[in-house]
Amino acid sequence: MAQASKRFGWSQIVFGLLAIAGIIDATILTIEHYTRDGLSCGFTGGCERVLTSQYSELPILGIPTALLGVVFYAVVLFLVMFSVINREPIRRLPMLAWSTIGFVSSLGLTSIQAFIIKAWCQYCLLSALTSTLIFIFAIVYWFTTRSTIKKESDNED
Repeated sequence: MAQASKRFGWSQIVFGLLAIAGIIDATILTIEHYTRDGLSCGFTGGCERVLTSQYSELPILGIPTALLGVVFYAVVLFLVMFSVINREPIRRLPMLAWSTIGFVSSLGLTSIQAFIIKAWCQYCLLSALTSTLIFIFAIVYWFTTRSTIKKESDNED
């Protein structure tokens, strides 16, 4: 199994780096939600409108959507760390399923920025890009590892 983990090292690095970038970005947004210090928004100019909109938190519960982003990226990082610690490939189905949830959520939140709020938050867009890349790499990972994992399980029997 140790040999298998070497073959899958690229995926652990890619998913891990994207998860860390996402955690940093979503943490900045979460801190901003609670402190309202005002983020510098030089590229898009609409951060304040987006981050103070009714869509910046879950209705009734008041949980910032950015905090959900931190949870999303932390789960991705957990899946990576679990595979590293156990010296095995990343679990394909959980990664694909979880990344799909993140991608669909980002798609919805980006659509809200575009069509409802009509303002853009560059930090939110970075998070959308990060979750989209995780989703794309999860699809690539699914297809590039399918036959390799199947062959290894056949050889172990």
